[in-house]
Amino acid sequence: MHQHSTKIKLDLFVLLIAIILISCSNKEDNGLQLRSVDDLQDKRIGVVVGFVYDKYVKDNLPGAKVLYLDQLPDIIKALEDGKCDATFATSDMLPYIIKEHPTIGILQERLMSSGVGFGFNFNNPELLLQFNEFLAELRKKNELETIYELWTTDPDNAPIPVLGGDGSSGTLRFGTTGIERPISFVRDGQPAGYDIDLFYRFATKYNYKVKIQNTSFGGLIAAIESGKVDVIGCNIFITPEREKHVAFSDPYATILVYAIALKKNIASSYSKDDKGFKSAADLADKRIGVLVGSVYENYAILHYPKAIVSYYDTRPDVLVAIENGKCDGAMFPDDMVPTILREHPNISILEDNLIYDDLGFAFAKSNKKLLEQFNTFIRELQSQDELKNIYDGWRNNFNTMPDPVLKGDGSAGTIILGTTGIDIPNSIVRNGVLVGYDIDIFYRFASRYNYKVVVEKINFGGLIAALTSGKIDVIGSGMIITPERSKMVNFSEPYAKKRIAMLALKKNIVRTKVAPSVMSIDYFKDKTMAVLSGSIYEKWTSEYLPNAKTLYFDELQDVLIALKNHKADATFVDEGDRAIIMGLHPEIVVYVPNIMELKYGIGINKNNNQLLESINEYISDIKANGELEKINDKWLNYITKDVPAPKATGKGDVLRIGVVGTMPPSGFIKNDSLAGYDIEILYGYANTHNLKVEVLKMNFASLMPALVSGRVDAIAAGISITPEREKQIAFTIPYMTSITSIVGLKENIAGYGTNTDEEIEEKSFFVELKESVTNNLIAENRYLLIVKGLKITFIISILSTILGTLLGAIVCYMKMSSNSVLKGISNVYITILRGTPILVLLMIMYYVIFAKVDLSAIIVAIIAFAMNFAAYVSEMFRTSIESVNKGQTEAGIAMGFTKAKTFLYIVMPQAIRRVLPVYKGEFISLVKSTSIVGYIAIEDLTKASDIIRSRTFDAFFPLILVALFYFALAYLFLFILNRIEINTDSKHKLMKRSKA
Repeated sequence: MHQHSTKIKLDLFVLLIAIILISCSNKEDNGLQLRSVDDLQDKRIGVVVGFVYDKYVKDNLPGAKVLYLDQLPDIIKALEDGKCDATFATSDMLPYIIKEHPTIGILQERLMSSGVGFGFNFNNPELLLQFNEFLAELRKKNELETIYELWTTDPDNAPIPVLGGDGSSGTLRFGTTGIERPISFVRDGQPAGYDIDLFYRFATKYNYKVKIQNTSFGGLIAAIESGKVDVIGCNIFITPEREKHVAFSDPYATILVYAIALKKNIASSYSKDDKGFKSAADLADKRIGVLVGSVYENYAILHYPKAIVSYYDTRPDVLVAIENGKCDGAMFPDDMVPTILREHPNISILEDNLIYDDLGFAFAKSNKKLLEQFNTFIRELQSQDELKNIYDGWRNNFNTMPDPVLKGDGSAGTIILGTTGIDIPNSIVRNGVLVGYDIDIFYRFASRYNYKVVVEKINFGGLIAALTSGKIDVIGSGMIITPERSKMVNFSEPYAKKRIAMLALKKNIVRTKVAPSVMSIDYFKDKTMAVLSGSIYEKWTSEYLPNAKTLYFDELQDVLIALKNHKADATFVDEGDRAIIMGLHPEIVVYVPNIMELKYGIGINKNNNQLLESINEYISDIKANGELEKINDKWLNYITKDVPAPKATGKGDVLRIGVVGTMPPSGFIKNDSLAGYDIEILYGYANTHNLKVEVLKMNFASLMPALVSGRVDAIAAGISITPEREKQIAFTIPYMTSITSIVGLKENIAGYGTNTDEEIEEKSFFVELKESVTNNLIAENRYLLIVKGLKITFIISILSTILGTLLGAIVCYMKMSSNSVLKGISNVYITILRGTPILVLLMIMYYVIFAKVDLSAIIVAIIAFAMNFAAYVSEMFRTSIESVNKGQTEAGIAMGFTKAKTFLYIVMPQAIRRVLPVYKGEFISLVKSTSIVGYIAIEDLTKASDIIRSRTFDAFFPLILVALFYFALAYLFLFILNRIEINTDSKHKLMKRSKA
């Protein structure tokens, strides 16, 4: 009885514990309410082994716990069983996951996107080329998209793929998973799916037999690397990491990735119908409020064609419309945003830096005299840094700025100024007095030239009409300079830059980490983009424009040439470069004003913490005292000012810095001296610590190898700080933040056209030639760069040839030796050197072999070119020697000559005559090959032209000039070698003697 009682108590205890656990479980389920991916920070996320999602989690959700499983079905089951809280699925698989698992829903759309491709072994480039040709044919016929839609729309009824290849071209082992619907799965016992269909069509066309090998996704890359399969295909994302192990085909589709979770765990308040705006792109089909006559009107129509645009006369009316729900978003200048957010706490920034443009005062086209006078005044304020001080004062301290005072006595006449009077901080009434940035500037101008000013307050939309009709003389109200407006009015020189932000109700904004607005970049998805090698734009393009074609260049000027010659559709420039480029090339305009914000830092070797801390301390000091801001502003506007190049005055230990020298305004050559904000910061640091500066100018792509190898102590060239770069080098604290824009040719934008009111001045060939000579050679004594470069090219060519010839003779002797060891060494030397590209050899010698040796880059170049030259001429010497009849050697020995004398007096003269024709060609090839020495910081002839082009952005003259100099060098060397060939020709000598 006691035992029975004890059992009952135990059962009741177990039941109680079970009830408590169930209760706790239910509470936990009810507490898991996911609204966006950001809510997964501390949750459990299921990831298939080998998928790229684990990197996304690591980068964006560092607090999350990753659960790795072999297959997607395992992940789905883990999700349903509560073992993980969320996972990811691609857009093509998602419909079937939700159909087969109705308890699962979408947590957030458009998490990421990527191109997908088939993977090939690096040892089979012919097969990869063949497959890419096949894809190109399908794409041209629009069949690629048709096949994709066939399988993603109805995979259960799509016809089973048929393999028609007879195997005459061989058998291909195809690795896939076989369980990823609709990509690769088994239906009715037969392989099916998009990837299977696509590969079977390829194999049929080229008569391959296919053997399918199913494996887990995580094992696919290992299978292709080990040679167990020839091709892999299963919705494989093309990523830089995978490209290190697999040769990918061209992308055959672009896939979107979604986050999914159990429906019961997704907050009911977050759905497609809610106003969960993550970026301005989410207003694509919403209501956007704009100010009548503002630049935002065209921007809204161009970028949001499906949106409903609502027009308002004043900005206060727009704000009221947002608060009352009459519009979902509206654009405002960044200088107004702080005040708006302070006075309207229920409004917030949806996306900033939407537009980034110049502001100007507008004048009637008939009043050019007043415009010129005002421009002179603006330039004076800029040279004194007064213009920026006025702007910063009104933007940051509006309430404490003194009222503008008009002191002009009217002796020069009266000017009617048109403004709105309601746009803070440009033009607004404060305490009954008209104040603001624009008012302050114009009152100062009027006071300086003794004008009387009459102010007319007009709605923004009526300002240009008032000016063109003659009712006012000038417009001053934060007006953005645009090509359309420039057709009707004349704008002053820019007096400020303005960023535009998109505002919305705070409650409608969802803060998430998303890619840049697809509304802004979608146009470029299949275009050709030009990028600077080694720049951050390479990664950005591959990530956000996976289907775009990318062209890589070593110099910015080459990027612009490609753009202007229609080899590329667009490129990337940052805030500093943009003003310079567009100033020198008015045909280039901004397409997308803001795709990313970059922070620039100075790169330091990771082993040099002392230097890193020291430079950080210096940057912090000049940032605190305002000197850093002055340096950056000075060089961003150096074109409009006569800014002297900074000087390095230190006499102590050497600080070696690596720069490009062809990238204004960060670092460029001015009057044969380095200039730019990077240079001034580093020189300032060196002078403060009494360090002597040694500068090495090199290509951008060579900067990091030079730093890592210890060739330089620091690198600076407008280098943006990224996580990938921080893995290799250490960065200082940022010294500048810059906005990156996508730019292209003006002619590609509808509405720009040609201004028929302006006459285009036709210049004769000789006038253009004179201007080119002046700009590229005379100005800033740039001819000295050519002279210096020519001297270095000459020295490297001659010394490399002499050393290479001697070394080649030694290798030739070893190759013809009876000693098997010497012969083996020479064979290895010739094979390696002839099989290694000279650029690769040059960089290995400089950044690896001689990295720790204090040896001049010129000497390293001479050694590298000599080694390469020796490998070729040794074989020339050998064949020419062997071509001399052996009977002559035997005859010489029979006559009493030693072997050495026989070779010296009989064999060698004949061998020289026979080798000279091919020797000349190899020598000229060496001279031309020296044009690559800029990669190891040598300022040769080619590098000199790059430096000149970086200043003038002249596409052709410097290149043609350098080509002529190379031709002259080659002609001179050929002439000398021809004379040697003639003088060694016995027949020529005999004829010469007979004539004598």
